[in-house]
Amino acid sequence: MQGKIVINKDILLTIRFTSIGKYELAYAHAPYSKKIAVLQCIDKLLEVAEYNNFGQRKKTDKQNFLGYFNFKAKVKIEGKLEHVRISVVLKKDGKAYYNHEVNVIK
Repeated sequence: MQGKIVINKDILLTIRFTSIGKYELAYAHAPYSKKIAVLQCIDKLLEVAEYNNFGQRKKTDKQNFLGYFNFKAKVKIEGKLEHVRISVVLKKDGKAYYNHEVNVIK
């Protein structure tokens, strides 16, 4: 996926799959089976995800981060509807990378 570009249809945001996003997914946050399952369709999910809000840069973030576009979507995993939160970081150079989490619905 690294190098791929998708455009979110809700706000027409261009999202790039970068090595930073790959690192975040694999090492910075604990991967789990549902999160890994979403990878099979993450490009299509990013295209149709609904914009939720914009989060400000955190004090611990790198200086070239401007903030976060937060999206939400739904996906079926093993026949069960799951809610997915997707965060896309906007950088000063205009590039963005993503991270996603799958909520467990009880």
